[in-house]
Amino acid sequence: MTSLTTASIAARAISRSSLRSQTIPSRTWTPTLTRTTLTTRHASLQTRLASTEPTKQVGNVTTPGFRPRSSTTGPSSVRVGTLFASLVALAIAVTSYGLYEYYTSFSAWPVSIRDDLRAALKARNRGDTRRAESYFRKALSTARSTKGELNEPTPTPKGQPEGQRGEAMLKISGIAIALAALLENEGRVGEAYEVLEDVWEEVMEQGKYSSVVQNEKGEYKRGDRDRMRGVQLAQKLGLLGQLPEVRVELLSKVKARQAQDGDDGKPVRFALTGTAQSQDPAERWLVWSVEELFRLVLPADVHASALSAARQPEDSTDKQSAKGSGAGTLNSVTPPTSVSLADLDLPAWVTKLDLLSSIEALGTFYAGKGLPEYAIPLYLQTLSILLPPTNTANNRSSTASERCKAGLIMNNLSQLLSSPNIKDATKWALKGLDITDKTVQLAGFEASSSAGLKEVVQSTEERTQEVKHECLGVKLTLLYNLGVLSDMAGDKCQARVYFQKAYKTATGVEGEPAFAKVAKAKAAESLARLERRGADK
Repeated sequence: MTSLTTASIAARAISRSSLRSQTIPSRTWTPTLTRTTLTTRHASLQTRLASTEPTKQVGNVTTPGFRPRSSTTGPSSVRVGTLFASLVALAIAVTSYGLYEYYTSFSAWPVSIRDDLRAALKARNRGDTRRAESYFRKALSTARSTKGELNEPTPTPKGQPEGQRGEAMLKISGIAIALAALLENEGRVGEAYEVLEDVWEEVMEQGKYSSVVQNEKGEYKRGDRDRMRGVQLAQKLGLLGQLPEVRVELLSKVKARQAQDGDDGKPVRFALTGTAQSQDPAERWLVWSVEELFRLVLPADVHASALSAARQPEDSTDKQSAKGSGAGTLNSVTPPTSVSLADLDLPAWVTKLDLLSSIEALGTFYAGKGLPEYAIPLYLQTLSILLPPTNTANNRSSTASERCKAGLIMNNLSQLLSSPNIKDATKWALKGLDITDKTVQLAGFEASSSAGLKEVVQSTEERTQEVKHECLGVKLTLLYNLGVLSDMAGDKCQARVYFQKAYKTATGVEGEPAFAKVAKAKAAESLARLERRGADK
């Protein structure tokens, strides 16, 4: 050990002396030295060091002395200077493109709004929400006072088609949405609700904006894209309207109005009516969004036939059967022309996801309120969009994500039916599991899947992972709920089988994400509960 240590110290001393012998004192660097002189001296120095440096023996390992290495290792190597210059050029190009995209994104806005928006975004990204809110509100106020300028075609890059005229409300509502998102992220959901409600009234010309005169102060007639923006705003308002903070604040406003009218002692609660005139804020917005969306996408002949059927006088038999039934509803009218939502040729500004989100959100709301008679028809309509019949005009197969979403809707239907009829609930859950499991197998989302099966997911790796987790999450949900339904039906053996399958599937999910951990824990807990129950007997 001592000899090895001594040899190591000697080797380090030799290396330090070699390094000192290479060091050129500052006084030898004179302006008269040419590049040739420096190259010659450096070469002679390398030769002298190589010839005078002895080979050292460290233990039983022979190590050559220190030799300076050249900047290149071979004729095919890239010089450091060339590589550095290339990286600098690439960085400049990427930065220039980013700056171009950044500034062209603001070119759609007048100068009077552009600076405030830029300052708002910078403050938001820095976490200064108070300053960001101030700039967003200032930009929103300025935009409302310059509608004429905002309605002019948006500037576009050279070679691109010219922007459309009359987009002021889309731009104004965009600023309001950004402001509401900022407030919601700060937990100020009541204020976010007020901002969105105010801009919805402006888009749809309701409330204090109902008396706006067209072509005055830059006003344009609202188009279909403006109405679609109103649908999107209503969907968000419907979701916010379900939050306790918003509902309490709205109830307090109703009580304040009652106090002014002298009805202070009257109890206040939001009653569900199934219409867009509901007192419940969530129901009112969600129902309106579905109705308005149907008004936008349903063909004109369907509208006309429905109106015609509603105006037709009832015959004698209808009158007798309708006696005492009160006013007719949409359910009591059967128009001569019907249409499947899966067959609709949607305009470019309405997507299939828009239809699904509106209908499913309303169905989920009614399901949460314990109103299956309202929720089930909406869920069935959602299924007709996700899994259209094979004889539809579009003739397009569903994607893996759509099939797994359909499995989740079937699970929701199963839960709605579980209380009155466990048998029907189990049928829906089994159907959902069958569709989801086939999709998982075809897509190869499980390790046991065959590699030769048909590929049903063709997308980016990130999107594929999202769909994979979505489908596996739905499968775990259905397996667990089938175990619960079997337990409710008294079939403990079948319940144990489903819980074991859920546990095994959750264990096999790659990376063990959060949903898999939850499913695994719940399955283990249910299995333990079954064992304890069996031991008690």
